[in-house]
Amino acid sequence: MYEKPGKCTYKEKCDEKEMRLYKVEDCLRSFYYEVYSGATNCTKLYNFTSDDMEVRKKAFTSGKECLLSFNNQSCWKESTEYFKNSYDKLVDYLTIDNDGPDQCNSLNDELNSYQCVGYQYEVSYYSSVLKMAKLSQKPYEKNETGSMIDETRKCYRKSCKYTTEDYQKLDKLYEDVVNYISDYPVAPKSLSEFDRCFDHILQYINDDYYDCVRRIPQKSGNIYDSAPTVKLTVFLRDKECMKQVMTHACWLDLQTFEDGWEATRNQMKTLWKEMIDE
Repeated sequence: MYEKPGKCTYKEKCDEKEMRLYKVEDCLRSFYYEVYSGATNCTKLYNFTSDDMEVRKKAFTSGKECLLSFNNQSCWKESTEYFKNSYDKLVDYLTIDNDGPDQCNSLNDELNSYQCVGYQYEVSYYSSVLKMAKLSQKPYEKNETGSMIDETRKCYRKSCKYTTEDYQKLDKLYEDVVNYISDYPVAPKSLSEFDRCFDHILQYINDDYYDCVRRIPQKSGNIYDSAPTVKLTVFLRDKECMKQVMTHACWLDLQTFEDGWEATRNQMKTLWKEMIDE
């Protein structure tokens, strides 16, 4: 029978700072992703995420070499030093079932929430796949999205650290996937891949993310520098900047970019010829 933690103590705060200093938290997140993906054989041999604390503690004690081996290959010398001197203390925090008065503010709550990191990566990946399907007007073929979202919810429910916002993101992804699949047969396909990417950038480009966009000199005159048309035309002046943004934001290949560049620029020159300098 394992002792349940009470109110968060000064010692626990010190332990938390120590783990952060030795990069243990970052290493543990990476290890739980390894467990989720089953990328190494030893992570399949032990149940590091069991709800049964007896089973979980046995996994971290019997499977100690599995975690240490992962640390040596993928983590830092600081975490190596911590595991060498304080491994048992870490295991104690990972195998306490906290339902005490300080629930959700304790160190073990924080550490155990990392078990869902693999699911979080999956949610991010599936969101990217959906985004690219929309941009390219292609079918969304990840039929397992619904079951993945269900499994993510189950993992979230094991930890008090996940918020209403986290659950809403899952609901939003599921809703977006369902809507896209239902609308896809009648989705317009007349625009080229270049044009769809260009349209996406005009709506969602993040000026702060791309340095080259901020470096492009703004056209002076009666039109405000922040006007969308000015942003568009100065963007069109710089082929390398446009290439950087479009290949990154839409995963556009270089040949597709080159094929669409001149045609789109000529069209824009006709529309905004007074605002584009040659």
